[in-house]
Amino acid sequence: VSNSKVSKHHLKLRWLESQSLQLVAAGSSGCAVNGAPLKKDEQRHLQDGDRVEVGKRGGKNSESQ
Repeated sequence: VSNSKVSKHHLKLRWLESQSLQLVAAGSSGCAVNGAPLKKDEQRHLQDGDRVEVGKRGGKNSESQ
């Protein structure tokens, strides 16, 4: 992520033995999957095509991939 306003502590990504990628929201700074905000420590299994957003939603400092 090229935005210096986005913390490297917004989320954690885990590769699971089941060959899937799990996202864990690590803080209250803002994290969403497909537009749905996640609470701290909430987990989501990612699928191909999912859109992950970090930073304050809708703000000028948000970044999506």
